[in-house]
Amino acid sequence: MNYCIIVDDLAVDRQLAARYLQAAGYQTSMARSSKQAIEQLQQALAIYQPSQILLLVDLNMPNDPALQQVVASSLAGANLALQLQIQIANGSLPPLAIVALTALSASEVHQTAIAFGCDAVLEKPATPDLAQRIEQALATSAQQSPIGSQALLNILRLRLLAPTPSPPLNEEDLTKALLQLHRQGLVGLGTSHLAKYLFPQIANDYQRGLQTQAKIANVIREAMQLNVLETLAILEGEFVQLHAPQTQAQQLHLSKSEYYRRRKEAIAQLYHILAEARAESKEHRT
Repeated sequence: MNYCIIVDDLAVDRQLAARYLQAAGYQTSMARSSKQAIEQLQQALAIYQPSQILLLVDLNMPNDPALQQVVASSLAGANLALQLQIQIANGSLPPLAIVALTALSASEVHQTAIAFGCDAVLEKPATPDLAQRIEQALATSAQQSPIGSQALLNILRLRLLAPTPSPPLNEEDLTKALLQLHRQGLVGLGTSHLAKYLFPQIANDYQRGLQTQAKIANVIREAMQLNVLETLAILEGEFVQLHAPQTQAQQLHLSKSEYYRRRKEAIAQLYHILAEARAESKEHRT
């Protein structure tokens, strides 16, 4: 092992660990967040063998933006380890050594870090013998069989990967989705709550926006073919043809206030159609 990515939101701690590891012959890079660490890992994998790479991760990183997305733990570093272990398990990453270096001394914290996928946990501060401590900890870890920790890790993986229920949809979400579509196109629509509500399984914003636009277009056209809810034609112009509200109002010879009154009515109608379709879908699944 000769390349270490040091992940810590505090520069002084990153630099101290880097100094001692470099003195022991390691090549190092430093990341101040989980996102940076993943980017550096991808770069390292293009140069080094996986067995040569080590991630040295601080557990408590309150300045890491990823902390806001942590599931079942307030430890951003442990969450990073879990994310990497999930990718290792599904084959998108090769096996890697992950060691936590933390100022947190509670045994429960260390057990959580191991359960989340760290191979070993060391206590701060970094010391001149840091490389030796890491190697000894990894050697000890390799001789153990943490069956309970592996079981907990599997449960946490399932929880993290399981789809979370979408918050309820309301009429305002449709209005916001239209605004995002006008401002940012299909990518903007794809980031809306409406799109995530309709297609939670699609990860790509553009593809989610494309599917949402198609879904709304079909709903509107079906309603119009049945000669009901004619006011939905206003939304077809905005959702499908991407007409701006001002353009639509001019084409329909409507004042601004009258156009928005009809638009609000159309959004309410569309909302009820989508809500009923969602309820019917749930009934069929049960």
